[in-house]
Amino acid sequence: MSHVEIVAKALAGDAVPLLFESTTLATEPCLITGKRTSGVQAHDLDQRIQQFPGRVWHYPLTRKLRIVQSIQLTDFCIHHVNAGTGYDALEAFRSRATPLGWLERLLLRSPENLSRLFCSEFVAAAWKECEVWNAPNASRWSPNAIARSAVRTGIVAARRSLK
Repeated sequence: MSHVEIVAKALAGDAVPLLFESTTLATEPCLITGKRTSGVQAHDLDQRIQQFPGRVWHYPLTRKLRIVQSIQLTDFCIHHVNAGTGYDALEAFRSRATPLGWLERLLLRSPENLSRLFCSEFVAAAWKECEVWNAPNASRWSPNAIARSAVRTGIVAARRSLK
């Protein structure tokens, strides 16, 4: 796995959920801002799945969010889209599962910084905001690590192939 995102409704009454992500690779403009951007953005779920160049997996939450949690998740996502939160390339680089990435995390131990977000940092911070998971330092999670940990701790169920 190399990328993670969040599926959420933009508004409580919306029938169709959106895909919220922090990326540099989306080719379509954000559905909320109407602009192509590098960072947090929202897209049509089905369209983004079809355009994604690799395999797509869904890791469903194991329990339904309470109403307040759903509102907190949506608010978090919309806030970062509207704020124009940029992509955190440096932390994405540091989160890699390589000896260099591991050494950087061990030695630098930089504090959590949510002013810019890469994909798994966005997911960890969003889950923390809506009290799904109290992830220590959202800035340190790689896409693979967050997926494995979320399955292991029962936050999400085993993956299901979508493409």
